Amino acid sequence: MLDTFNRLTVPKRLNVWIGNHGAPEAAGLVGIPLGFPFPGLLTPMREARDWLDIHLRGSDRGQSEPVSDQTMFTYRTRPIAGGGQRITEPARREPAADWSEVSTETERWYLGNGGGDGTLLPKPESGWTRSFLVGDGAAAATSATAVAEFLKTGQRECYGSPQLYQVGDFERDRLLIWQTEPLTGGRRVRGIPSLHLSVGSTAPAATLVAYLFDVSPDDTARIITHEPFTVFELGQGEQRVVRWRLQGACYDIPDGHRLALVVNGYDKLYSYSPPGTTTITSPENSESWLDLELG
Repeated sequence: MLDTFNRLTVPKRLNVWIGNHGAPEAAGLVGIPLGFPFPGLLTPMREARDWLDIHLRGSDRGQSEPVSDQTMFTYRTRPIAGGGQRITEPARREPAADWSEVSTETERWYLGNGGGDGTLLPKPESGWTRSFLVGDGAAAATSATAVAEFLKTGQRECYGSPQLYQVGDFERDRLLIWQTEPLTGGRRVRGIPSLHLSVGSTAPAATLVAYLFDVSPDDTARIITHEPFTVFELGQGEQRVVRWRLQGACYDIPDGHRLALVVNGYDKLYSYSPPGTTTITSPENSESWLDLELG
């Protein structure tokens, strides 16, 4: 979608929202019932009407830049009776003339071996091998997942209650983790992260699901982005270098928090590969890395 948007030369508009389409689009699907839990839910409908006024009716009503990127979880909230949060101030939005202008630099983190979990390092580290098990479908599930519940997780994120993860509970036999040291000054993640890994499997195909997490000092985490990738026709003993892009993100990692990369072989949002053991290596001259776009 983002590639298509960047290629368009006609008037265009891209709104990026927290959560999933079940939240910001709900107003247009079911009307406008009273008591929505945060201000700003009417914004998509208002902007759609403005767009039609400008480009179909010739209105001179102004509209902001073609890209409006919502920074994840920057809203202000207060608790509500019965649990959950009510948003009192919408999440911050950042305008841009095009998606290609959202990021201004790329920071590369190399995957290192580490003592227990792996590490994300500023310099290449080669010569290591790490593996995890992939079961049959749900048997491969881990608590590192894109959503806990279909639609509902994204709606809660949009309404002020992001899902919290416990990194210490992640199942180390069924996934791999690499983390940075606490980040001085934090990071402004803006754009599309990408991965470069050397992958092998005892099965003829291997599905990899990569997640980026913001990990706080108390070891709880919030998801930044994720994306699956499947490698086909793997030969026995073959290690194939693959590269794929994760979903675009607009996220501020606070000062002193850590960035974590998690890779597993199953997420219930997607299909999966046969059971087996998946191996990730970092050979010399083709070390594994994560590119983080910043802005």
